[in-house]
Amino acid sequence: MNVFRLIRGLCFAIVLTASFNVVAVTITVTTRADQDGTDPENCSLREAVKAINTSVAYGGCPAGLNRAENRIQLKSGIYELNKELLIKQDTIIAGANTYRTVDDKFGTAEPDPMTGSDTSRLRPLTTIRPAAGKNIRLINASSSSSGLELVDLILEGGNPSDTLASNNYGGAILSSGSVSLENVRIGSSNAVRGGAIFLSGLAGLTISDSTLSGNVASQMGGAIDMSCYLDGNISRTLNINRSTLSGNSSGAGAGAIAMCGNVTVSITASTLSANLSNASAGTLHYADSFGATDASITLEFVTAAKNTGRAVVVSSGHKTVLVKNSVFAQNSAACYVNAAANCTVDDLGADNDVANKVIVLADMTEFESDGLAAYGGLTDGYLPLLTASSILDKVTDGCKGTDQRNLSRDNVASCDIGALERLQLAAVDDEGKNQTGDGRIAFVDVLANDSYGEDGSATPVITKPLNFQIVNRSGTEISDSACSIEPADLAPDSEHPLPRLKVDTSRVVTSATTPIKCYYQLLDGTAAPVGTVTDAAQVEVFISNLKPITHDDYYMRPVGVTTVQLDLLSNDKDEDAIAGEKLIIMIKGGTISGRAGVKTPLGFVSGELVTCPAATGTGDPVEGSVCFKGGPLVYSADNNLSPFTEEFDYSIYDQHAGEDPLESAAATVTIRTDAPDPESSRGGSFDWMLLGLGVLAFLRRTRSV
Repeated sequence: MNVFRLIRGLCFAIVLTASFNVVAVTITVTTRADQDGTDPENCSLREAVKAINTSVAYGGCPAGLNRAENRIQLKSGIYELNKELLIKQDTIIAGANTYRTVDDKFGTAEPDPMTGSDTSRLRPLTTIRPAAGKNIRLINASSSSSGLELVDLILEGGNPSDTLASNNYGGAILSSGSVSLENVRIGSSNAVRGGAIFLSGLAGLTISDSTLSGNVASQMGGAIDMSCYLDGNISRTLNINRSTLSGNSSGAGAGAIAMCGNVTVSITASTLSANLSNASAGTLHYADSFGATDASITLEFVTAAKNTGRAVVVSSGHKTVLVKNSVFAQNSAACYVNAAANCTVDDLGADNDVANKVIVLADMTEFESDGLAAYGGLTDGYLPLLTASSILDKVTDGCKGTDQRNLSRDNVASCDIGALERLQLAAVDDEGKNQTGDGRIAFVDVLANDSYGEDGSATPVITKPLNFQIVNRSGTEISDSACSIEPADLAPDSEHPLPRLKVDTSRVVTSATTPIKCYYQLLDGTAAPVGTVTDAAQVEVFISNLKPITHDDYYMRPVGVTTVQLDLLSNDKDEDAIAGEKLIIMIKGGTISGRAGVKTPLGFVSGELVTCPAATGTGDPVEGSVCFKGGPLVYSADNNLSPFTEEFDYSIYDQHAGEDPLESAAATVTIRTDAPDPESSRGGSFDWMLLGLGVLAFLRRTRSV
């Protein structure tokens, strides 16, 4: 009993311990009403927040767990709040699923316009806003340093005007812990400081694939503001990627972001548009009031257009400001540092910065539209025209990451300045080789890695490469005669719905340093060549000898039968063999004097012997092996009476004139002995059985006497 109690207690302790180490807890909100403990049958957003704050079930919501990843899952639709949400524990609030796939509730898959894949991301479907007549902030996470992560949400209309002016910070979000936004839109929110977000305490901020627009601050930071000093200059990071800050304004300060303290700001692949700043402030404005010494602002692949105020970037206190691969268009001024033109470009844009690929344009004539528009991404931006000579392909060193639409800029020779990469049909160099199943012919899907394009229509249509032609790129760059085009296979569910490059050298292999070279040029939807032949891509193709393929073999040897004929090659294959060529079979083992063959563990294999091919890297035959010319071979058992199972391995070599033999992977030969024939064995075993019965009967009779 004591042992039983001990085991039961141990199990209870294990379960209890496991409960405190749950990786994640998801609370699914079942009602959009802003109820607060009034309906135990349904779980509201507010109740879910309280259940996480207290780690106790509340209303219709299960308890959150301390030190776990607590996630609140909302449905699509509008959630109206009567008062702000108070966050006191690390919390994730997620809107309805925005990934459209075959199996989700959105039904038929909608291919992503950027990549053509079967999954696309939607803009947010879930909104949180104040109830009618309520002037409130939406989320307050300032009472602790807990993290706040928002995904797939729209926050709109935050306006904490009912609070004291000294607390009227952050129209939508006030936080002293880290804040993360992914696919979030914050708009039409108002505050004294930080129209959308105010970072208090040591809070940092990460924004991706999000939009902050139409937010207003009466003092500083139309979209974002922050505290500067807490027993010393505050150190924090602010990272913005693939996002848009547009139409935000401040009556007395920065139109978009007000910065201070030891802040590190990085804005990448993003758009700053039509933000309105005070005449003495910038769209991005750093002001140092406490002698901070470690602050930096970096803009890379940014498009800043139609912003008004003193400049796009204003920084005081000799802070590090770096702008690269970016375009400033139709702004009231370009860039200031310490009230002087010094942000890699001057304030009026008279001289563009060539080294860092920063240009300043007086108007929007190099873009499709002078207003923001959707071009397939999660956020709006400005798309360069196909004729934008100042922007397109100007970056030749430093293309990396993605553009604002999440299009890859990695591993490309040149890319565009600014936030959005203009898609242009382009052939990309490739390489290939012959594969198992195709023999000495190579097929290369050259279109698979080529760049998509956008036509020049008012609403650019994204197209993918569908066809190509073989060309000579120059007088010395000539496509080999082995290069041709394999037509597309238009059958349903075809593995090759697009044409492929075909290289047939008539069985001639290439060396490791002299591939076959083919050059091809893309064709557009009208079958017209894209660009000139100098834009053709090069494909290097190698043709090599393919290894023979072996498969295991199984044989049955009747008891009493000494030999078994082995046709090992019957299920093996050398797909690039020439008719009449024979494979070499190699079996590892020793020899027996006077016998032509190889000794196996329980027998002997004989056949027509040949010299084994040279071992790799040597000129000598492989040691410890015996080789045969083709087959069949004969296996002879050492003992033809007793049942046994024999196993040994073999490999095969091909033989192609003028080429080194190539060895296959090893295969196993298994030879089993079948059951004895009852008729042939009856005399011996039956007689012994009768003798045994007789002896037993005698012993029993003797014992009874």
